[in-house]
Amino acid sequence: MIRPIDPRGPLARSPGVPPTGALDPCDSSVTVTSTPADPPAPRPRWRVWAERLLPWVLTVGAVAYILSQHSLASIVAEMRHGSVVWLLPLGAWVTVQGLLVASLADLWVIRAAQANARPWPRYRDVAVAKAGVGLFEAVGYAVGRGGYGVWIARAAGTGPGPAAGAVLYMVLADLAAVATVLTGSIYLAGAEVPGAMRLVAPLGAAAIWALVLLAPGWPFDPARLPGPLRPLVHLPRRLAAPQIGLRMINIVFGCVMTWVAARSFGMELPVDVVAVYMPVVLVVASLPINVAGIGPASGAWLFFFGDYAEAPQILAFQLLWTFAIVAAIVLRGLPFVRTLVREIAAPRPGS
Repeated sequence: MIRPIDPRGPLARSPGVPPTGALDPCDSSVTVTSTPADPPAPRPRWRVWAERLLPWVLTVGAVAYILSQHSLASIVAEMRHGSVVWLLPLGAWVTVQGLLVASLADLWVIRAAQANARPWPRYRDVAVAKAGVGLFEAVGYAVGRGGYGVWIARAAGTGPGPAAGAVLYMVLADLAAVATVLTGSIYLAGAEVPGAMRLVAPLGAAAIWALVLLAPGWPFDPARLPGPLRPLVHLPRRLAAPQIGLRMINIVFGCVMTWVAARSFGMELPVDVVAVYMPVVLVVASLPINVAGIGPASGAWLFFFGDYAEAPQILAFQLLWTFAIVAAIVLRGLPFVRTLVREIAAPRPGS
């Protein structure tokens, strides 16, 4: 059931009532003063169209190259030969679990980045917004993180600066989680990896962790920083480890479930190889350079796992697994799209 939109704002509740829900590690001593910001200048039309067309151009190019190397008939034959019984339920499990865990991590970031904004969003509000935005991302609609940032700004009733900063912090946290999991996999799984990968992964993880841990201590005047950078100074150090830890759980779970799905399909991939390379593949698949998970992500599958399975089998599984994930994301988000669109389109409180 879709709840009505309160005229005071999509997340309004009685003033003075503290938010309820999961443990909030950043609700004590952090004070952030947010001032309404002027609307950002519209982006040039060429840039808007370039961002919309780039994923399609890259996807068409990647698919054309792959099909020039491997026949479509061989890929279809592998689809028919493999077992697909467990792909849909496993895909649904991955998407639901990912939403529940990531929403809690995002909730902590939003509350810390906009501590003085009231009303605070609830866990359910964040989950609904992520589910709706995830649907747009899955079908290639040009909303993505931008739509999520707009929702954050309007839900909290503040300007775009803190919202953009919260999204920036979430992206950094996702990268920190991936780099940390990848580093652990490289040194614990025992798989053979290029020497550059052994160097880049831990350095990347250390750099991002240093940024989110040391930024709150930098002697900056937040008012003189660009809006999106202010939360990096305001957010407390104690926020970093819990919410990055939650994102690491999602990454590990996604890797494990993808490996299980591959085995159920009939593709035997070594555990140590999956542990090292699957985080990289998941990152490539999540980048806005694919269309519905197809494109450069398919090339990443072939590049990292081509020595352990036949190319047509890899492509067949990747297409079917991506379809299962996208279908689950669409079904997960459909009940909440109307609520998300209404909240994004609603006038900001006080306007």
